Amino acid sequence: MRVIGIDPGTAIVGYGIIDYDKNKYSIVDYGVVLTSKDLSTEERLEIVYDEIDKILKKYKPEFMAIEDLFYFKNNKTVISVAQARGVILLAGKNYFLYPLPSAPAGRDIMEQKTGGVYVFA
Repeated sequence: MRVIGIDPGTAIVGYGIIDYDKNKYSIVDYGVVLTSKDLSTEERLEIVYDEIDKILKKYKPEFMAIEDLFYFKNNKTVISVAQARGVILLAGKNYFLYPLPSAPAGRDIMEQKTGGVYVFA
């Protein structure tokens, strides 16, 4: 089973990919997608989408975990992170990947699908 975990952002998107097989985890890849603050919002979102798309195409994960949005003091920040999260979700949808639900519902689903392995961003 291969899982990608994604921490969305506009300036930095973090990701990690792991394999789980026979009660063993192995790191496949991890890294960041960076965008310049000098670019327009649309250009930054395009970079995030394109780079995540390349990663999904290359590694072909079976599951995707993406961090939910948390409270931000700055409304502008939460909006830009939500936009980045949206293009990441769209990229995942193109590969029939939908985000794992947050715990506890996600825990129940993962237990059924993986026999008790829990992977959350």
